[in-house]
Amino acid sequence: MKVEFIEFYPSHPFPAGGTIGTLRVRLPELGIEIMGIAVTKNKDHWGFYLPGRLGLDHRTQKKVRYPFISFVDKEKHHEMIAAIREGGQAFVEARLKTLEIPSNPSQIARSACEATPPTGQRKNEPVAKETPVMMKARSKEREYVTPPPLKRKVYCNSKK
Repeated sequence: MKVEFIEFYPSHPFPAGGTIGTLRVRLPELGIEIMGIAVTKNKDHWGFYLPGRLGLDHRTQKKVRYPFISFVDKEKHHEMIAAIREGGQAFVEARLKTLEIPSNPSQIARSACEATPPTGQRKNEPVAKETPVMMKARSKEREYVTPPPLKRKVYCNSKK
């Protein structure tokens, strides 16, 4: 089965032995795109998991994973998973090399703050005057207000 890899979305920061991001692929033979394929890496093992939910089996009461996408023909399903595993690892490794991912989470926050200039320093944007916000002083005693009486609904076939 032919699989086109569209994009890899890394998660920050990478947990040790956990999900490193999600993958988006296209299956041109079927005309569908699958988003949210979880990518995990633990030492040399790469895992690709289709999006789904965890639930309980009503008979055994054990946790079961229900994928959102599944083929009726199990051979096609295994072909798709094998194709994603073959090309996915190389695609993700290539994307990780091109991305500049800082290992320190504080660097991510700092770089995001530096990327957007403060209000008023952007081009062609007027500086808005800051008006002081007046806070209403709350009294220690609460005021309780009785609600208005409920209106009785009148139905067409009801007798009075």
